[in-house]
Amino acid sequence: MDQATATLDTKSEKLIQETQVHVSFLFFEGNFSIIIEVIFEIKKGEPKMEYRMETIDFDIKIIGKGIVVQTAESFKTISTIWENAEKDGYLQQLINLSWKERKCTLEGILGVCGNEAAIKEGEFTYFMGVRSDGEVPSELGIIHISHNLWAVFPNVSNAWERLYIDWLPNSGYELAKIPCIECYYPPNHEPSNELWVPVIVK
Repeated sequence: MDQATATLDTKSEKLIQETQVHVSFLFFEGNFSIIIEVIFEIKKGEPKMEYRMETIDFDIKIIGKGIVVQTAESFKTISTIWENAEKDGYLQQLINLSWKERKCTLEGILGVCGNEAAIKEGEFTYFMGVRSDGEVPSELGIIHISHNLWAVFPNVSNAWERLYIDWLPNSGYELAKIPCIECYYPPNHEPSNELWVPVIVK
């Protein structure tokens, strides 16, 4: 074996050791599987994901509006949605609608992602809103979510990157047919944001 071949084999072995993506997403169809493999590359040796379990025994009412996003462009598009919401005053409108006093752990500005936790379609609706008991403005809508068991992860972007291929396979849970909720808290809250993932015990 020459030196070039040995170097290539070493690099290939290192890549195999580090990448845990490809077999995990073979159940997706079409280009979406390729997209997920590129976005969600995980390396062995990373620390275990921090999370806690929460139980919510009541209906979650969220006031807001939804925007259809393409799954392949969702990270970029959702970031733009938030930027636009701050510029056009929608973010402030949601803050004004939200509860003045904290009523439970699921608070802040919320981003509801599609119809269920496993996003397999080419597009989904991102519903940006708040929990509120106030009157619903005519230009906004309401969604209701009913589910009791949630896995809650700090740092939304990191949670999305590692949820499906790192945490879920060995968690003892499976995803419920309920959407994940991104939760963005007021200033000085620790953590500043969390991903709420609906699960059921296997």
